[in-house]
Amino acid sequence: MDNTSRICVFNNRLVSHDTIMGFRSNALFIGAVWGGTSVDNNRLSLRECGLSLNVAQQDIKTRESPEPPESEKVDKERTTNRASGDRAVVTRQRRHIARSHVRARDDATSSPSTYEVDVPVIESLLAERTKQWLLREYDIATEIRDQLKTLGVTVYDKERIWTTNPHRRNGWMESVPSVNNCNSVLQVLELHGRERGSMSPTDISFCWNQIAQIVMKDERERILYRGKEKHVLFQPLLDDTTKRMEKLGPKNIVAICHKLAKLVSFCGLDIDDQLWVGLEDQIMKLSPKFHTKEISSTVWALATAKRYTPCVWIRMEELASQSVHHFNPQGIANTVWAYAEVGHKSPELFNAFADEACNQLHHFSAQGIYNIAWSYAKANQPAPKLFTELAKVALPQVQKFSHQGLTKTLWSYATLGHAAPALFQRIAEISLPRISEFSNSGLVTMLGAYPRANHTLSTEFYDTIAQVIISRIAQLSSLQISNALWSFATVGHFAPDLFRVARNETRNRINEFNSHDVANTLWSYARAGHHCPELLNDMAKAIPSQLDKFNTQDITNTVWAYAALDHSSPQLFSKIAEVALPRIAEFNPRGLANTLWAYVVTDDESTREFTRHPLVINAVVSLIDRFDYKDLCQLHQWDLWCMEYGNGESLLPPLFSQKCLQSFVHEDCASSNLQRNIAAVLSHMNITMQEDVRVNSGYSIDILLTLNDTTRVAIEVDGPNNYLPGTAIPTGATRLKNRQITALDGLSVVSIPFWEWHELPTKDQVDYLKGRLKI
Repeated sequence: MDNTSRICVFNNRLVSHDTIMGFRSNALFIGAVWGGTSVDNNRLSLRECGLSLNVAQQDIKTRESPEPPESEKVDKERTTNRASGDRAVVTRQRRHIARSHVRARDDATSSPSTYEVDVPVIESLLAERTKQWLLREYDIATEIRDQLKTLGVTVYDKERIWTTNPHRRNGWMESVPSVNNCNSVLQVLELHGRERGSMSPTDISFCWNQIAQIVMKDERERILYRGKEKHVLFQPLLDDTTKRMEKLGPKNIVAICHKLAKLVSFCGLDIDDQLWVGLEDQIMKLSPKFHTKEISSTVWALATAKRYTPCVWIRMEELASQSVHHFNPQGIANTVWAYAEVGHKSPELFNAFADEACNQLHHFSAQGIYNIAWSYAKANQPAPKLFTELAKVALPQVQKFSHQGLTKTLWSYATLGHAAPALFQRIAEISLPRISEFSNSGLVTMLGAYPRANHTLSTEFYDTIAQVIISRIAQLSSLQISNALWSFATVGHFAPDLFRVARNETRNRINEFNSHDVANTLWSYARAGHHCPELLNDMAKAIPSQLDKFNTQDITNTVWAYAALDHSSPQLFSKIAEVALPRIAEFNPRGLANTLWAYVVTDDESTREFTRHPLVINAVVSLIDRFDYKDLCQLHQWDLWCMEYGNGESLLPPLFSQKCLQSFVHEDCASSNLQRNIAAVLSHMNITMQEDVRVNSGYSIDILLTLNDTTRVAIEVDGPNNYLPGTAIPTGATRLKNRQITALDGLSVVSIPFWEWHELPTKDQVDYLKGRLKI
């Protein structure tokens, strides 16, 4: 090759061979450029271009670099790979490509009629490509390589040779376009059908690459090939891929996996399991040659295609663990996403990536930030330091997040229970003006993240979302409806219009609700105190057919909802008792306490045997040390109920029974303004009374009256919390209290509703009380 096409580096600048020769007679060049410590470095730069320097004679001349032994090259390459990973790849490629490419010996001596090419033109293009590589203009260098391909020339940078391909001389023959020129999937498939006999394994990879690019860019192509009837068109190319698989190198194998996964994702392409098994076998075989890019691309492709073969994932995990520090941000995000997506547990790898991600966070894209957060949450892999740093980096970038990115971020932090109040508040501010742009799934996910993270938002935020959900209620799935109701009920924002519209929609589509949706919906209505007897009746009819699918939490939520809303359904409770009794030991402490409390509230004779069954007693006793304050209060009410219908004795161990009572009486008895006002009127009536009195059962009486020196009457001043919102219906807890005080303490109970008292003129208050007390 002519030396005029060669270039080298002097003092960080590119200098051509002609320039070097021009400096030969210039004494200043020797003093300024070659003096001092620069001599050795610049001598090496000359050697890269096949030149040598004789400083004493001030002469530069060309020379041929001796070819190192093949074994030395292989050993050196392996050492470099292990030491530097992907960061060494570009450096090694630039070093190889900077040297002259020569025509392969067997290619140059072949028949001219078969391999006839314009050598000067090719060498000129090779020289220009070398120059662009050294200028770091990699895109231009790639274009030149593609141009050489159209001339039937294949360049091998590692070996520093070029050769011709008889099947691709002058392109794909005169009448056939190259793969890159195909503008539709059908053109690529037809091209393969005509030329597959002359295609190399690399060409097969190019075909899949072009198909994937077309499908991703052209929505019409995506829609066209989503139909399974079109998938048969891919079969010849799929078969050819299977046959040539063993001849593919690491990059081509990974590239094919990657493109096939995209086609599975975009078009639902049905790929035979045999092909995937073959690809996975090749991945295992070629894995020692994988760099970080191949590792991340491989696991991403397999996860996208829903392929999980443990040995492959374990092997990729081993390779990734050895080169964690060489992954770039996208590689980190893609790898942890893949492992989270397939559910492969790898805490050590996730911890290592978390540390490395912290070092590179400022280089993560907006998509990379929320994807890595989602991956750790999906894998249930806490990473406190990473999530703290992610929140800081995400805050100034959150405006760039897509709608999906916003909801993914919220869900991730809420799932792992990692507080990020500033980030959550900023996302709410950004989302509110464009809340109608969110998908149904995104809207419900966002709605549920805030209560799970214990983050309070404004009434305006919830009112706005409620209106959007109402307008889309018919489009929401049963799961989305139940989750939306759960979110509103949990934060205590009871949107009456939403609950009313959802109630009607649920009744119309009740058969679509699975066991969890049913229990979640019932709990939400009870938590909101929304009176819905028609819905409860419909649910009572639908639930028995699904009871075998209810888990213990579903059972608890269901019976608690009916009890809290004070809605009687004896047949349903009886059937639930039959299902619950054999599984009573599976209930957690809160679930067991809530379930027993619900049966006490409903007080149905057909289920009394269930609540006093030995299995139930044993289950309670086995959890003695795990019940919290609220649980103990409910168990005390259950214990009172057992004594009411038994022989007056507790079924619990004495010490535990006493513990339940102490928790129950520990509750504060704060007097309301309404109670004090009624007490003042009673005092003017000269009636003996006491306020906030604890009776034997443990209940606190608002006002205890003694009439005619013998008759004792308990007055319960019932405020808004004692009734279902917007109704005159007492809650289940209110009815239970009044019933047990009457049965166990022998007191007559008189309830004074808040709205009746507020409507009374002052002059009528005494007469009202006399009428209620019948004196």
